[in-house]
Amino acid sequence: MTELFALAAWVICLAKTGAHVAFYAQTSRIRPAMRKLLPLIVSLGFVSFAQAHAVPAADAAGAAHVDRDPAAMRHDGISMEEAKSRAARQTGAQALNGTVQDEDGRKVYVIKLMKDGRVFFVRVDAASGRVL
Repeated sequence: MTELFALAAWVICLAKTGAHVAFYAQTSRIRPAMRKLLPLIVSLGFVSFAQAHAVPAADAAGAAHVDRDPAAMRHDGISMEEAKSRAARQTGAQALNGTVQDEDGRKVYVIKLMKDGRVFFVRVDAASGRVL
């Protein structure tokens, strides 16, 4: 899209200068149409930039704690729900809830579990699914 914007800018420059080099008669016929199309061409050039800025950015590296909707979470390998079920299966406890943490650039799920009235936490690596 950037190439089209550069091409349009080049055409606009030719239309404004009159393209005295060759085909002056054809250029003079195109000039009124180019003046009408100038706003459209310029706005089309900026559409790609607007779309690029509309893409959501990733979380900042080093964030200590990130809370999100657990159903929508998927980081590198396993989902929050998969991490909960793995932690519950390995410990024989009931998974209550979970959060996501960034530990040295690695996503880790922290799962809150309960067994025999006792509450404890287990960390699960999001990339490998390994209970830490």
